[in-house]
Amino acid sequence: MRVLIVNYRHFVSSGPERYMFNIRRLLEARGHEVVPFSVAYRQNQDDAWAPYFVPPIAGDGEIYFREHTWTPRSLGRALSRTFYSQEVYRALSLLLEDARPDVALVLCYLRKMSPSVLTALRDHGVPTVVRLSDFSMVCPGAHLTRNGRVCTECVGRLPWASVKHGCVRGSRMVSAVDALAVAYHRGAHMFDLVDAFVTPTNVLRDTVIEGGCDGARVRVIPTPVAIPSSETGQQGGRDVFVYVGRIDRLKGVFTLVDAQSRVVARHGARAPMLVFVGDADGPDGTALRARVEELGLQRHVHFEGVQDLQGIETWFGRAIACIVPSLWFENLPNSLLEALAAGVPIVAADQPGLREALTGSDAAILVPPGDAVALGAAMGDLVDDSVRLVAMSVAARRLARERFSEETHVSALEGLFHEVLALRHPSSSPASSEQPGSGLS
Repeated sequence: MRVLIVNYRHFVSSGPERYMFNIRRLLEARGHEVVPFSVAYRQNQDDAWAPYFVPPIAGDGEIYFREHTWTPRSLGRALSRTFYSQEVYRALSLLLEDARPDVALVLCYLRKMSPSVLTALRDHGVPTVVRLSDFSMVCPGAHLTRNGRVCTECVGRLPWASVKHGCVRGSRMVSAVDALAVAYHRGAHMFDLVDAFVTPTNVLRDTVIEGGCDGARVRVIPTPVAIPSSETGQQGGRDVFVYVGRIDRLKGVFTLVDAQSRVVARHGARAPMLVFVGDADGPDGTALRARVEELGLQRHVHFEGVQDLQGIETWFGRAIACIVPSLWFENLPNSLLEALAAGVPIVAADQPGLREALTGSDAAILVPPGDAVALGAAMGDLVDDSVRLVAMSVAARRLARERFSEETHVSALEGLFHEVLALRHPSSSPASSEQPGSGLS
């Protein structure tokens, strides 16, 4: 089978890209051919299909909106990508004519590519599976969070409330443009062009169904993780707490620093170092460094920067626990899964997606989101409890093997590909001739 994978970055920037390269590896190992389509950034990994990639909105090194150089051309591109981009449609159509994929797996495409991806796939007869990794289908901010609290005002309705609150990049004007684009996409039934949606959790599935998506087209397939051959998380030398991910307020990083101050107050010189693995150069990273200095924690908090998987595994080898202090409704972070696979205990915010992933296991301690006191207490309790740490480590690896194996994931995804192929070609499977229902409207 030839599988097209669409994602607006072809380098590892965050969870969706880590998933993209992992699933490509797994599909190719099973004999499938993978064809990528993305935006032509200079940071991209080399690929034979790269000449087909669509130009970026601004410069080829300007990834995020905050980095864009705004000119009449880049502004026009940004608006077209927000609503509907003929440029993306033409670029993808050229690739489809030459590659002729059997099925498409679409990851992140809104705003940097636009739903013209979906119309190009429809016009070329390619069955389409869209994998959702956040709540962007029902929440303009993508996180179901506003001012640090859960917000579901836009779920199941057009997102005019987001304009009032300025949910998109803190701007009412930008939020208004986004809301108009959502109204256009839903009015044009763009999302009806998707044969099936995949979510990593039941929490996300239930939310998009509440938002108007036909439940028959939404499949839960948890994110997979590779199990390291070595017993990383069960080795000696645990001396740090590790956070892996974006340095972002919604990720709870400020709560984590405040919690670390309590660990230091409790254990003094014996307090473990807190290590942040992620890009701390943005505004939230700058503010977080300032908070560390304000609390006098320079000797107890270390910013490691972005690391490849080998670097992350090295830190996990030293980790007392991986901390996941998210304020928003996390789905299934790659860092959590990689920590479990390495046998690293988890201390996490008691958010629905995290709770779903960890329920029934002794691998984790859950604490109320945003509660630095409870988080600091949980971290501090683990410092001297070597017996509990060993038990949690064993439970972590067991959970990774039993619930998040790569084999289970890729088998389920292959099965879904065959289902959507049968929907487009009912003669090949009479039992699969029922057409998909309506999407978000």
